Amino acid sequence: MKKGFTLVELLAVITVFAILIIIILPRVSKHIDDSKEDLYKTQIDSIERATKDYLLSDRGKEDRKRAQERTIYIELAKLQEYDYLEKEKIKNPLDGEIMNGVIRVTYRNNNYVFEYLEMNVDEAEQQDYTVERYILEKSGVQSPTSTEDGLYASKVTFSDMDQTTSTKNVYYYRGNNPNNYMKLQMGSGSTNAEMWNIVSIDTTNKVMKLVRTGKKAKTVWSETDTAANLSLSDDSLKMHQYLNTTVFNGFSDVLKRNLKTPKWMLGEVDSTSTTLDVVMGDEDSKRDIRGTAISLLSVSDYMNASLANSCRNTSFDAQCVATNWLTNLVVNEEGNTNETGYFLRNTVKGQRKVWAVTSSGLTTSNVTNSMYVYPVIYVPTSLLLDSSMDDTSSNPIGSVSNPYILRLY
Repeated sequence: MKKGFTLVELLAVITVFAILIIIILPRVSKHIDDSKEDLYKTQIDSIERATKDYLLSDRGKEDRKRAQERTIYIELAKLQEYDYLEKEKIKNPLDGEIMNGVIRVTYRNNNYVFEYLEMNVDEAEQQDYTVERYILEKSGVQSPTSTEDGLYASKVTFSDMDQTTSTKNVYYYRGNNPNNYMKLQMGSGSTNAEMWNIVSIDTTNKVMKLVRTGKKAKTVWSETDTAANLSLSDDSLKMHQYLNTTVFNGFSDVLKRNLKTPKWMLGEVDSTSTTLDVVMGDEDSKRDIRGTAISLLSVSDYMNASLANSCRNTSFDAQCVATNWLTNLVVNEEGNTNETGYFLRNTVKGQRKVWAVTSSGLTTSNVTNSMYVYPVIYVPTSLLLDSSMDDTSSNPIGSVSNPYILRLY
């Protein structure tokens, strides 16, 4: 006659099974979750490939053109309608829900970047703000007669980004403290960030000019102590090499990927030039064929950064200095009214001098003088601002304590 299990033995068996379940179940669950994640990633990859195929096709020609000018959103249903995806309902492996979202398309450094968003086009546009759309629509533009710090519109016939002379729509920050601080966020959730100041926004060429808030090491225009001249063909012109080797190599890879490349400009601005138009004409008179990722400020940048009309007539008087954020930036950082900041890109005609900004205003300096360098970069206005910005804060958006935050990937 067989003897059954005792209560103690049954409890022991149950306990062993319970322990095994406790050990195995999380692993099985994690394996299932990992499999779902892998399936989701594979599905997203397929959607992104389908989007790219669509954009590169004749059918996607118009969207391709739009994507090169600004961030666009392509509905999943559109890819299905045009047979770039199967027409059956696409389910999300993570939760089993039907996917009805959009693919965000941005164009950076001659490459398309895709990201799937589970929302419709209107929701995506409300969530995503490009530099140009957010700053111009949300922050507002001052009227031409205003005397307040802020962003001002200007039509100019000068641009660093091409060699045409057609009219450009450019917006400049003017005043002592126009709230033009921007933090460059190097990747999603990254703590690696740098602070820059917005100089101008060119809505014709779709670029934003930024100057580094913090200075780089002091250097001179030429590597030699006695530069014979500053002609564009002269190999003694070393500043562009310093900027695009030493400074450029110090940038993160993600920042390098997002830079636009202007022409190096010298321009020989005459110290007797009387108007902003003349100065811009001087600046535009010479261009180097060498493309560079990093540039320097120009005399016209300084003239446009002040609220004083006298500054647009090269009358660099006390008002021009007092209402000019470029001068203010040097004083705030250095805490020394005698400190020299900013190399400017333009030389003085017929002299071995370069323009520079000091706490006393705009001045000229011998090319052999050592001064701090504040690099200038250009980034597309189609880049997105981060949603973590707070435009309801008591600290105005764009201030040093609440800067614009630019997403870089």
